[in-house]
Amino acid sequence: MITAEEPPGNASPIAAESAPAHASSLPQALFQLAALSKKLFGPSVMIESMHDPDAPQEKWIVFHVTASGDTEVRREQAERWYDEAAKILPESATELRLSILPRP
Repeated sequence: MITAEEPPGNASPIAAESAPAHASSLPQALFQLAALSKKLFGPSVMIESMHDPDAPQEKWIVFHVTASGDTEVRREQAERWYDEAAKILPESATELRLSILPRP
């Protein structure tokens, strides 16, 4: 897992072999998606590459964020995040996930 502050040029746990199929545009898109996440949810953004252990070819990237507010506000923020994420990385939109934890 990496934080959103790490530059894309550094060695990252999201290596080409563990990233979704369209990884060539991934480094710049990760920063754009991290900025979107920070704008909608605040500064705590973690990025993690994951795969299904039973189907290793199934890969996705999870953006872990925290948010305050009621469920309806978080739902609207999540919808906006997915809409904007699809514009930033349209070829991999189905390989992006958002995990929202409540902020105390």
